[in-house]
Amino acid sequence: MIVRAIRAILFLLPVVSLLAAEPTPRQLIENGHYRRARAALETRLQAAPDDPEALSLSAHLKLLAGERDAALPLAERAVKLDAKNPVYQAQLAQVLAEMVNHAGAVQQIKLGNQMKAALQAALALDPNNIDALLLQHSIYRNAPAYYANQAEIDADLEAEEREYEALAEQNRR
Repeated sequence: MIVRAIRAILFLLPVVSLLAAEPTPRQLIENGHYRRARAALETRLQAAPDDPEALSLSAHLKLLAGERDAALPLAERAVKLDAKNPVYQAQLAQVLAEMVNHAGAVQQIKLGNQMKAALQAALALDPNNIDALLLQHSIYRNAPAYYANQAEIDADLEAEEREYEALAEQNRR
């Protein structure tokens, strides 16, 4: 009887500990609990103002709330504190991309160059970073001439020209 009780306790212990564990701010954000995540991050940043993860997640929340100008210094600080983290680099690139979309022509060039550098850093650190890859895809699709270098553009145009010539040759036959 005692053995059964001990087995029952040992069986339920992991379940109880999972229920008692407080979700992380990242988990809260992933599950759409933005207010709870913001409160947890504010508390975390009060205790440790140089916590790069908390800064990066706070930047993400600010961006979701449409507060681009408030998100930028948070993302920049996260990268400054841990430049080797591809997640922080990708978050900075995302903030800069949003700012490019809402900036004037001259400012777009400056922000675009910063965004490109952050995105390239993220992908150099982790070539499989899904957030960076999705942003890169979006940029290639919406502004290929800006992001790609001229040699890549020329190569793509030459390849398309060869395809058209091959199709024209087939149609002549």
